[in-house]
Amino acid sequence: MGKYKRQMKRQNHQKREAERANKVFKSICIALVLLAVVVIVGFALAS
Repeated sequence: MGKYKRQMKRQNHQKREAERANKVFKSICIALVLLAVVVIVGFALAS
């Protein structure tokens, strides 16, 4: 019984880590896209 609980805890922990990693990855992607838009607009206005 104890082994089963440990296994479930490990699976839940891995699932949470994966969700957290996906959230961080999405945030970084959104930030990079916004930065690219700002750079493009900046160059367009500077020209």
